[in-house]
Amino acid sequence: VSWAKIIYVPDNYPKIQAAVNVANSGDTIIVRDGTYTENVDVTKGLIVIKSEKGADLTTIQAADSNDHVIEIVVPNVSLTGFTIKGATDKKKAGIYLNAVTGCNIGGNHCANNYAGVGFYLSNDNLIANNILDSNSQAGIGIYKSYGNSISKNVFSNNPYGIAVSVEESGVCAAAEAMSYDVDRGIITSASSNEM
Repeated sequence: VSWAKIIYVPDNYPKIQAAVNVANSGDTIIVRDGTYTENVDVTKGLIVIKSEKGADLTTIQAADSNDHVIEIVVPNVSLTGFTIKGATDKKKAGIYLNAVTGCNIGGNHCANNYAGVGFYLSNDNLIANNILDSNSQAGIGIYKSYGNSISKNVFSNNPYGIAVSVEESGVCAAAEAMSYDVDRGIITSASSNEM
């Protein structure tokens, strides 16, 4: 029988990626205050990754600006309480959901990326209570993704609040999204270019 455990960064492992690599389903990774310079690939499902004291005190800065800061490729991951920045290359995101379902992305501050959050082939995820600002393309970019709930996020200083590829993406529930200083709140595009 395997019991769920709590893994602390940097106490148990110096990097978030190292903690993800050893995590098992049901585990929780708690990240203490500080700035972590890395790109994280989440390849273990049914885990929780959260900061100990919130986004104001815990930052994940891209080590490689040509890659997503955090890419989630497995279902049922919870990611909460981080400032996530530095994925500045075209079509890169602070948080990228790649062919996943059931993920919960909340309480994060995604800034200074190409897109704050990006969806690709990802359905039925919850994106709530995030701040998405100063991203060069969009707060949230959606491509070939359906049934995602986008609720109570704050958008600021992005060219687009939410960019949706309409030929390739289904309906998302966008409830109570607050937008400030956004050139275009929600834009739909017939382009088949991947976000």
